[in-house]
Amino acid sequence: IAQCLVGSEMCIRDRVHPSTLTVNYLWERFSETFFTPETQSLIKECETIRKAIAHKPFHPESEEHKRFLGQIVLKIERLNGKYPYLDFEKETNMCRLALQ
Repeated sequence: IAQCLVGSEMCIRDRVHPSTLTVNYLWERFSETFFTPETQSLIKECETIRKAIAHKPFHPESEEHKRFLGQIVLKIERLNGKYPYLDFEKETNMCRLALQ
């Protein structure tokens, strides 16, 4: 009996704490259903910026990395021009500080 209860508890716990794969799947279905194509595109652009900023360079002082940071700042500025209500101040400051 104890073994069955432990097994049942694991099934319940799995439903309460879904895997990353499950969360991603649900987010994709939710987004497709409730977000406009413009909103979906905006989310993708913001995610691209977030991933780029999270990138850890091997050579942070290299010219190539500085160009990479400059491109991030340009993407942010372009996005802010189109959607001025978005707040990318922290991300822009991080890039500009690394460029100094």
